[in-house]
Amino acid sequence: SVILLEGSDRVLASYPAPLRERALRDLQRLGVDVRLKTLVTEVGDGYVVAGGERIATETVVWAAGNEVNGLFESLGADRDGQGRVLVEPDCSIRGHPEVFVLGDAAAYTHHPKFETLPGICPVAMQQGRYAARVIRLEADGPRPARPPFRYTDKGQLAVIGRGHAVADIPFARFSGFPAWLLWVFVRIFFLIGFRSRLLLLFEWAWSWLTYQRVARVFSRASEPPPPASSSPRGGP
Repeated sequence: SVILLEGSDRVLASYPAPLRERALRDLQRLGVDVRLKTLVTEVGDGYVVAGGERIATETVVWAAGNEVNGLFESLGADRDGQGRVLVEPDCSIRGHPEVFVLGDAAAYTHHPKFETLPGICPVAMQQGRYAARVIRLEADGPRPARPPFRYTDKGQLAVIGRGHAVADIPFARFSGFPAWLLWVFVRIFFLIGFRSRLLLLFEWAWSWLTYQRVARVFSRASEPPPPASSSPRGGP
């Protein structure tokens, strides 16, 4: 059994309401026990305490993030309820244009679509390129006024389960199997190397047809152990 504990009153909070509701229905149809407005207060060996209830479990997957690095407390800048630093339109902190805070450590509240830009990779990548351009232009001296950072929203995809996903892209919002198929091809497209893409596509297709679970783990090849004679004690 799978129990999804969500502290807020919705799943996929950054998505439009129709997609959030569709995702919730899909999760429930897949047999997931979704509990909204349920805060986890304790995680122990073989159990979780949430909403005043002790839930016996041997497997806990924590996907709620962590506290922002304590380094940002030393900046003396204003922060939001999650500890993220409130930044100016140019991603700097108030009163210190030479200090940039980017990615999920920053609370960027100057976008017309988002109350706060989500802490996802595309945001951090675009902010990083923006800050690099500003630093390069100002390396030889201060410039007149910095243009504000402009986030280009390329859309969001969230997979729910086998054949279930939701898609929120600039020109369309849809769900179900078409959204899941788009998610598959986007994931494969951004893999490095044609061989990796082809291998993953084959494994996913096989998993789809046979209902087998497939896990793809990419890791650096481990180095062979040193010979026994190199040990300080002369042994293994």
